[in-house]
Amino acid sequence: MKKKRILIEGFKLAEGKKDGCFRYTVELLKGLHRLQAQENFDFGVEVLIGGQALPLSDLAQDLEGYLHRHWKKRASIERMAKLRQKTADIITSTAPFLIKPLKKIDHLFKLTKKIEKSHVSALPRGKHYDLIHLTLPQSFNLIENQETHHHLVTIHDCTHRLFPEFHTWENVDRAEQGFQFSVKKEATFIAVSESAKTDLINLYNVSPDRVFTIYEAANPSIFLPIRNPSVIRSLKDRYNIPQDAHYLLTLSTLEPRKNLTNTLKAFGKLKEKIGNANVYLVIAGQLGWKYDQFLSELENQRDKIIFTNFVPDKDLAALYSGALGFSFVSHYEGFGLPALEAMMCGIPVVFGNRGSLPEVVGDGGLPADPEDIDDICSCFANLIQDSEKREALSLKALDRAGQFSWDTTAKRTFAIYQSLLDKTGKG
Repeated sequence: MKKKRILIEGFKLAEGKKDGCFRYTVELLKGLHRLQAQENFDFGVEVLIGGQALPLSDLAQDLEGYLHRHWKKRASIERMAKLRQKTADIITSTAPFLIKPLKKIDHLFKLTKKIEKSHVSALPRGKHYDLIHLTLPQSFNLIENQETHHHLVTIHDCTHRLFPEFHTWENVDRAEQGFQFSVKKEATFIAVSESAKTDLINLYNVSPDRVFTIYEAANPSIFLPIRNPSVIRSLKDRYNIPQDAHYLLTLSTLEPRKNLTNTLKAFGKLKEKIGNANVYLVIAGQLGWKYDQFLSELENQRDKIIFTNFVPDKDLAALYSGALGFSFVSHYEGFGLPALEAMMCGIPVVFGNRGSLPEVVGDGGLPADPEDIDDICSCFANLIQDSEKREALSLKALDRAGQFSWDTTAKRTFAIYQSLLDKTGKG
C-alpha cells in the first residue's frame, strides 16, 4: 500500500516573527517529531517552509539551526532587492543607456527569480497529499493549489470578526479569506481554546463535531522559575532595570487588542495609590500595528516605565521570574500564551476577564475588566501590597500551568491526523 502523506503549512516559521503562532508551530513540530520516533508513523509528514516541502524528520533534528540559516538567507536576498531597486532608480534617471546591459546581467545570474522566490512560499501545483494541516488560516494561498483529501485548520482566534477595529484592514481581509476558504473546503478545525471554538461555531456556522479543542502550552525547558539572585541581577542590568526596584511585567506584540494604553493608565494611578514604593512597569515586545496611541501615552508617563522591545527566549524565564506579577489585560485572546509562560515561572497574572483568559489562567491570577482602569489598578495594588496573596497565587499559577503540555497537544493533533487518514482509507 502506498504510504500516506501529510503536509503541515509553516509560514510562520519562514516569516521569522516569534509570536504566539510561531511558538505554536515550532512546539507542535517538535512534539510530532518525538511522537514519530515513539509511534513509528506509517505515513510521511512534510513541512512547507520557504517554498519547500521538507521531511519533518530532517527538519526537526535541527529546527533552530535551519530557521537561523533561512532567515539569514532571506535577509540577505531582501537587502539585495533593496539595493537592486535603488540602483535601478538611479540608472533610470541618470544613465538609461545602461538599462539593457544590466537586464542581460540580471537574466544571466537570475537575480529577479531569486528575489521573487524569497517572498513566495507556495508549492508548485501538482503535488498530492492525503491531509494538509493549515496552522494559520491566513496562509491558505500557500496550499490552495495542492490536491488533498482533507484540510485541517488551526484557529487561534476570531478577533478579525469580533474586533476588526483592533486590526488593519489588510489583516481583517486576509483572515476572512482564510476562514472562508477553510469553511468552503469543509475543513476539520483545531481551536486552541473552548472560547475560540465557540466563536468559530457561532460566527461561521461550523458543525461542532468538526471542531476539536486542543490547548497550547509553555515549554518547561524555556519557562521555569529562576530563583538564583545573581541571574536576576544580571537580567536587570541587561535591560536597565534598577537593582533595588520591583517591577510588574507585560509582554506582547504592540497592537490595540493587547490593551497596553489602559495598562499604562492603570499603572499611572497605581503610582499615586502606593506612593513612594519603588515599583516599575516593564513592557517587553515587538512593534505590531496601530500602536500610536500607546506610544503617545508612553510619552506622557516616562517615570518608572521601561520599554525593552523584543526579548530573546534565553532571557524570558529570568524576566518573568523577577517580576512581582504579570499584566495581560487584553481585550480578547484566543489562548494567551504569555500568561501561561508567566505562570510556568511561578508568577501570578492580572488578566482580562473575557475571551480565553479566564479559561486558561483559572485561579492562577486576578481577573480585571480591560475597560476599567480602576479595576486593573486595584489588581496591581493587590499583588504589590499583599505578599501572602501574591505567594498563594504564585503556587496556584505553577499548579495550573503544569496542566498544559505540548506533548499532549502533539498527541491529540496526531490522533486527529490518524482519524482523518483512516476515513481516507475507508473511502
